[in-house]
Amino acid sequence: MQQNTIPQVRNYVNAYKSYNCLERITKPTRITPSSSTLIDHIYTTLPLDNVTPGILINDLSDHLAIFVLIKPAHVEKLNTKAQFKHDFSNFNAEEFMEETKEALNNMIINSDNPAAALDDAIWCN
Repeated sequence: MQQNTIPQVRNYVNAYKSYNCLERITKPTRITPSSSTLIDHIYTTLPLDNVTPGILINDLSDHLAIFVLIKPAHVEKLNTKAQFKHDFSNFNAEEFMEETKEALNNMIINSDNPAAALDDAIWCN
């Protein structure tokens, strides 16, 4: 990477290094007959022996896919059950209706085609 000659690149590198991130992809990810460029990045704070970065080589494109494998000890178990909660303790029905009416009126009034805007509002398009 031309990090010493281009100020924007130097700033970019300094930014990710300031968070103790290490770049894991170090080989070109876009290859043409006239150039090779590293344009895809994966950064991590994990030690190198805990991650395996890679580049998938194919003949379909001059742009190569990248990946990183992380050893299971460093992968947090994801909560696969999403939980949503709506708190209506401060809900004011009159205020809600007024705000909804105002939003619909503004959408229709500010439209170049009020009939279409009204139709969109009714059908939630």
